[in-house]
Amino acid sequence: MLPQGPWPNNTGLENIYFDIPEADTDRRLQMEELIHFQVAVGLYEVLGKMNESRLARRDGEEALSLALSDRCASLVQCRKKISLRRVAPLLFKT
Repeated sequence: MLPQGPWPNNTGLENIYFDIPEADTDRRLQMEELIHFQVAVGLYEVLGKMNESRLARRDGEEALSLALSDRCASLVQCRKKISLRRVAPLLFKT
């Protein structure tokens, strides 16, 4: 098991997530959703860039596609929990 943060030199979303008190489950779910969204977008962009630059190979596309599918499934499960709790997603919060 990996050690859990927060880590003083990590300025990413994961560190923000671990900085939220465990008791604040709504805020943690919001941040978890945002993390899943950001990673899914990144994987999607990498797939697109691979195809644009003609660097795509079948095994690489399959691996990234599976990772994207898995991340999207996690995003959907997280969104389901947030919806049932009637918590506003951070994605749309102003």
